[in-house]
Amino acid sequence: MINSFDIKSVCESLGIADQSLAQDRLKICSKCPHYNGNQCQKCGCFMFIKARIKGMECPIGLWGKL
Repeated sequence: MINSFDIKSVCESLGIADQSLAQDRLKICSKCPHYNGNQCQKCGCFMFIKARIKGMECPIGLWGKL
């Protein structure tokens, strides 16, 4: 089981994206048929979180890691 401390460590090790990058990523997601306005139906991630982590990428290649 992952607790909040583990999630925080993972996010910090991957780096936090600035707000501008997160907004750009979410703009791309908003046009994707797999996005329901909150969550990606391909990977199951909540995109308002995933978009803020530099080391994350879209499961279908629409945006990538920094």
